Amino acid sequence: MPPKEIAQRRLSKEHQKPQEEIRNESSKDRQLANITETTEEESKQDQRSRLKSNRLSKLQIEQRQISEQTERQRMLELHERYKATETQEPHARKLQYQSVRGRRIEETITPEEPQRRLECQHVVKKQAKETETIE
Repeated sequence: MPPKEIAQRRLSKEHQKPQEEIRNESSKDRQLANITETTEEESKQDQRSRLKSNRLSKLQIEQRQISEQTERQRMLELHERYKATETQEPHARKLQYQSVRGRRIEETITPEEPQRRLECQHVVKKQAKETETIE
């Protein structure tokens, strides 16, 4: 054997480790690799879940704002309608007035009653005109 080969074998034998040590180190390396892979996957999943929750919270905030705006708009419309009907014809409310004899009278007028009263007045006026024309 040439001296070069002998030197290489010695070096290789010195550098060679027992099989158990090699197995232990390779299993440790595998475990570390698995741990780093799982932590990378977990961090990706955490990022995904954070993004999803951020998206959800943004969506929830937007939905809440939209619902508040629609509620405000609806309330404003109702208020405007109420104002308009109040100026035209009041809703059912109680009227208090004194009768000819001094007694206090309370009456509840509904929105249909003024129309009915107007119709009655119209009929009475019509009848009065007819009686005038007949006379």
